Amino acid sequence: MRKKDKFLLIILFLLLGLMVLSENNQQKINWAPSFAVQHTIPYGTYIAYHEAKKIFDNRLKPVKTSPYIFLHKNDSAKGIYVLYNTQILLGKTGLKTLLQWVKKGNSVLIAAENIEKDLLDSLRLKEKIVWTATKPSKAVNLQLTNPDLQLKKPAFFDKKVMNISLKPANSTHEFKTSVLGNYTLPNTKSASNFMAIDYGKGKIFLHTFPYFLTNYFILEGNNRQYLAGVFSYLNLYPNIYWDVHNQNGAQDTNLFKYILQNPAFRWAYRLLFLGLFVYIIMEGKRKQPAIPIVTPPKNETLSFTRSIADMYLENNHQTNITGLYIKQFYTLLRDYWHIDTSLNETNIKRQLQHKTSLKVQEIDRLFNLIHKIEQNPAVKTEVLLEIDRLLTQIKNRHS
Repeated sequence: MRKKDKFLLIILFLLLGLMVLSENNQQKINWAPSFAVQHTIPYGTYIAYHEAKKIFDNRLKPVKTSPYIFLHKNDSAKGIYVLYNTQILLGKTGLKTLLQWVKKGNSVLIAAENIEKDLLDSLRLKEKIVWTATKPSKAVNLQLTNPDLQLKKPAFFDKKVMNISLKPANSTHEFKTSVLGNYTLPNTKSASNFMAIDYGKGKIFLHTFPYFLTNYFILEGNNRQYLAGVFSYLNLYPNIYWDVHNQNGAQDTNLFKYILQNPAFRWAYRLLFLGLFVYIIMEGKRKQPAIPIVTPPKNETLSFTRSIADMYLENNHQTNITGLYIKQFYTLLRDYWHIDTSLNETNIKRQLQHKTSLKVQEIDRLFNLIHKIEQNPAVKTEVLLEIDRLLTQIKNRHS
């Protein structure tokens, strides 16, 4: 068997093993408080929304924008607006628009643990947290106060959530308020969590336990009857404007995240990338002839210079070479040591010795050689080598 086939066989067995392990492991339950109508997780509202569609039929109108935008575009809308989430924050402008719409004879149902403080202040209400998620989880019982809607056995919820009661902020409450539902915890008195407040010509329904709309709540015991009791208040209106935009999970439309949340799609995604990886390893090798390495041209400047120098020496042109040396020496004096060459030789020697720290004897030797060359153009090779040595020392001092 070829190495390539062995490698593919090993990869295949690894994939099969991973698939078996994945199927044997139970998928973890997502307890995120989504409240989105498309989510079937425990805290999604898929069941409540589709039950409402069955009950209210064409009267149910899904709203996919904020109340402020919807009510500005549909100022003639008549009915009840349903908003729910862990918290409802409309902002001053959005809240003002919603309250003006209610004053005209419409209504709104707000179900949230955290209701906007400006709304509570406007309705002269205060809230009290009587139990939070930091305490041990104990079942909370929920009951409706209307005798015609009361459950024979209270609805219950056994997960860690916040329970909040509502009551008027003072004894001289200016709004007519009706308690529609309450909750009870073990060893505590019942407290109101579902109220109706008359506001202008309309009503504002407040519920501080939005989990009654979740899939988990509805599927427990006879909790479905509690949801039906709350829905009976919605049934009084010609249109139910059901918000599907402002929940925690409503904006979760990321395709990549949806693929990863679905086991089948997740495995397809993994296999796709694994297949691409195998293809790159096995088929991505270069199949064309190797491109020859072209050696870049060498810098032959130094060799050329040496060749010219050798040519001068071979043709006995020492005089020309020494002339160039002397010219180079005077250039160094002027340009690099800034010595005025028009001065007398004694001053030049003194300044050169000061700036280069050369021995006086070597400087004198150099100037004597220069005078000798200037007086006798026929330069011997020994003289040329000597002046080269002395000038090299001076250049090294300069560098």
